[in-house]
Amino acid sequence: MPGTGREAGRPWLPPLSILTVAGMISKDHNVTIHVESTQGRLTPRRLPKADLYGISGYSTSRLGAYKLATTIRADGGQVIAGGMEVTGRLTEGYGDELLAQHGAIVDGRLTPAVMARIVSDAGSKQLKGIYRVEDGELWAWGPPRHDQVRRKHARLRAVVQSSAGCPYTRFCPFCTVHLISESKIHEKPLDILAAELKTLPRHMILVDAADTFGCGHRNHTDEVLKLYKRTHQRWVTETTLEKLVGYNGQPALLGPMKDSGCVGAYIGIEDIEGAIGKKGMPRDQVEEAIREIHNAGLMILGSFVLDGKGNETRESIKETVAWIIDNRLDLVQLSLIAALPGSVTQREEKIISCYPGHLDGAWPTIERPLSPKDRIESLAGAYEEIHSKENIKRRISHLHGWQHTLAWWANWQIHKTAKRWRAKNTYDYWCKTRELPPHTNSDPE
Repeated sequence: MPGTGREAGRPWLPPLSILTVAGMISKDHNVTIHVESTQGRLTPRRLPKADLYGISGYSTSRLGAYKLATTIRADGGQVIAGGMEVTGRLTEGYGDELLAQHGAIVDGRLTPAVMARIVSDAGSKQLKGIYRVEDGELWAWGPPRHDQVRRKHARLRAVVQSSAGCPYTRFCPFCTVHLISESKIHEKPLDILAAELKTLPRHMILVDAADTFGCGHRNHTDEVLKLYKRTHQRWVTETTLEKLVGYNGQPALLGPMKDSGCVGAYIGIEDIEGAIGKKGMPRDQVEEAIREIHNAGLMILGSFVLDGKGNETRESIKETVAWIIDNRLDLVQLSLIAALPGSVTQREEKIISCYPGHLDGAWPTIERPLSPKDRIESLAGAYEEIHSKENIKRRISHLHGWQHTLAWWANWQIHKTAKRWRAKNTYDYWCKTRELPPHTNSDPE
């Protein structure tokens, strides 16, 4: 489920982007990664000494990032920040604010060559404001520092990324993947991926954090599947129903993925009456695809945006909840649209909350006919109903063995989180925080 903009406990996955950044730094330098969501906030007393501090995070952690940068710079440290949040804010004209807070920033994607320039400038204490790839500089992959991940950092620690980018970003107005990938598919070289796989724990499920698995060249996809098959490891990824079942004449990936050890897929269904934009399948064909995926033995994590189209009612949201249960989706993610920096939604919709803590999908951020209170209560109620004991049992009744155990455990974690979330995060909280400035260090504790 979406977070709350505050401490949300141990995340499901480690921060792969930060591990990748660390892998771009020469081994001549010592690198330490601190994940605040699991290791606690850095205070002046806990701050380790370093020549350069890199900061990244979700848009919900903007205020915390500003506070941390202020603390570091007050002690004479050098700070550079990057990621989708920073790049999105830069595209919206907040460059002066970002530089005032952090001192230096990365615009867009980071490469080993850009990282080398940053480290060199930091060594002479002459960071140059905004860093970005130079004209003609190709996408480059560095080996992530998986050795920095500890058991306490994430529930699932074995994470790779076989490709980056998504061809569907133009259909999803709320998406910001294009800020880093430039709406292209960038495929990881197979030798780098193979070396990574040898360093990862083999006793747990491997997560391929590709933005949309299988959307690059088919020969690269086939070679990745061969690599996964040779590891004899179960794995999951994010892809689309169209790719899985071969909608509109596309070659189906379901069989080859199943044969390579894939056991589950994260699918952006988004809306049962047709996806936001034009990338989706009709409802009856979505239902047929779900049956086909289940028959192949794969679990489905379905993602839904409850205020995506703008014509939703409390009744239509209840219909979506009933549809999810009836179609026995194994795991479910629900959200409201977050008007993320750099997204089409941020530019074209009427914004009703500028507070960064509301950009996690748990809160209304854009105007809709359905009131903010109705959306907050509908989202909380949907999570509670879908993850009741009765409906968990109903949704995963088709599973057996370890899959049933895993699905029950994951759903029960969401059940407990949803229960705490509903008790603490209410319409009143949204009202109190929505008028807070989006750029100052004001943050209700």
